[in-house]
Amino acid sequence: MRVLRNVLFFLSVLFVLLACNTNSSKELTRSQAKSVIEASQQFKTSDPAIGLEPADVEAGVKAGYWVKKPWIFGAPLELTPAGHKYFTGFEPQIQGTIVKCVKAPKWYIAEVTGITDAPGSVDGNLKVVEVMVDAKFDGEMNDIVKVLNVRPTKASITLRRYDDGWRVQE
Repeated sequence: MRVLRNVLFFLSVLFVLLACNTNSSKELTRSQAKSVIEASQQFKTSDPAIGLEPADVEAGVKAGYWVKKPWIFGAPLELTPAGHKYFTGFEPQIQGTIVKCVKAPKWYIAEVTGITDAPGSVDGNLKVVEVMVDAKFDGEMNDIVKVLNVRPTKASITLRRYDDGWRVQE
């Protein structure tokens, strides 16, 4: 009888622990969100494009990476031989200036600034994670950060909770 009581007590404690553990897995911490995002295939696919602010455009001209070509509709940029060492070209320059790097930077989450329930979330299964994304450049490519002001950018990423954990929602 005493053995049966001990077994029942042990099973009760085990059940309570498992129930508590299940509820806590629904929560998404900042460190979990960072790990899930950085491990996702979407995040690992590196984009070689970098947006340039007006000060970056002027700094690139001063550094000799590109020149402004006079044109009737503005002054599009053209790479110089020194610029071809780091960049492959520009995306259409009508709405903004975006330069493509020879070698894509490695993007990483500099900071998770917030986590909220996403629209359509049921029982907290869908979260919007606000992050600051920054870039690291390898080797000689790191020289461009001495000239251009490459800084963290705000981004919002949606995560969905599945039975095996959190994943980036496409």
